[in-house]
Amino acid sequence: MAHGLELKGPDPRDSLLHAGWPRNPFTLLIDSGVRLDATWYASIARQGYTFSTHHMSSIAFYPFFPMVIKAVSLVTGDVYVAGMMVSTAALFVAIWLLQLWMDRHGFGARGPAAAALLLSFPFAFFLVSMYTESLFLVLVLATFILVEDRRWECAALFGFLAALTRPTGIILSVAILALLWQRKDLGLRAWSAVAAPVAGLLSFAGYQLLVFGTPMASVRAMAVAPWLRTPRQALSDLMLIHPGLPPWFLLFLMAFGAVFLAAVPAVYRRFGPAYATYAGLAVLLPAFNGVTSLERYVLVDFPVFALVACAARRWVPIALATAGFWMLLGFTALFIGGFALT
Repeated sequence: MAHGLELKGPDPRDSLLHAGWPRNPFTLLIDSGVRLDATWYASIARQGYTFSTHHMSSIAFYPFFPMVIKAVSLVTGDVYVAGMMVSTAALFVAIWLLQLWMDRHGFGARGPAAAALLLSFPFAFFLVSMYTESLFLVLVLATFILVEDRRWECAALFGFLAALTRPTGIILSVAILALLWQRKDLGLRAWSAVAAPVAGLLSFAGYQLLVFGTPMASVRAMAVAPWLRTPRQALSDLMLIHPGLPPWFLLFLMAFGAVFLAAVPAVYRRFGPAYATYAGLAVLLPAFNGVTSLERYVLVDFPVFALVACAARRWVPIALATAGFWMLLGFTALFIGGFALT
C-alpha cells in the first residue's frame, strides 16, 4: 500500500549526469527534463521499437515525437538534448499559436492571460520536459487554425501528425466535424481534415501489424503493469483502486479532470460546440483507460485556459495563475528530484 513519497531520483541508466556528462548548468538543465516517459522516447529515437506482453515495452509510445527527436539529434549529437530542444521550441510555438487563435476569436487582449494560466499550471513543467505535451498542443492549435482558414490539405497534415504524436489526436476528427457542421462547410476537401487523424492512427496500426504481427501492439503494451491503461483499470480507478497508488492520489487526479469537464458548458457558450467537444474529449478519452497521468493530459485542453482568461472578473485568472505558480514550483521540485509514490 502506498503511504507517501520516496526520493528515488532519476533513473541512472538514462541520466546525463550518470552517463558521464560533466555537472554544469547546461547538463543540469537538460537532465531536469529527463524523467520517466522521456527515457522511453530516447530509447525509441536510438534503437526503434520493442514489443512485449510480459513487461513494459516502447511500442506503447507513438512515433512522431521520437522521430523529430531523432532528426534533431543528428545535429545535436544527443537525443536528450534534442528532446529538450524540441519540447522547448514547441512551447514557444504553442504560445504564439494560442495568441493567434485568441485573436481569431476576438479575445486577443486576453491572450497573455491564457498563456500565463497555461505556463503557471501546477504541472506545466511537462511542457518543457522531454514529453509530447508541447508538440501535441502545437499540432492541435495549428489544425484548428488551418481548418478555420479552410486550408484543408495543411490542416489534414497537422491532424495526421497529431494522431501520430498521441492517440488522443483522434478527437480532432470529432471536433473538426463539429466545426464544419457548425459552419455548414462540408465540401469534399474539408473531409480530408476530418479523416486525417483517423488515417494517422491507422498508419501506426499498420506499422505494428507489419513489424509485430498485431495492429494492437501499442494497446496491449499499455495494458502491462505498472501502466495498466485499460477500461477495466479505469473503472477500478473510479473505485479508488490502483496497484501502487493511494486513493487520495486518485482523487487528486480525478479532481483535475472534474474541474476541466465542469468548464465544458461554458466553453460551449463562449467558443462553440467544436471547442466544447474538444475540451470534453481531451479529458474523457484518456480517462477511459485510467486516470493516471490525467494531470498532464489536461495541459492540451487549451479552450479551458482560454475560457478562464476571458473571465469577466479580471482578478480570477490572476489569482489562479498566482496560486498555480506556487504549486508549480513544488511539483517541479518533486519531478526533478525523482520523488515517487510508495
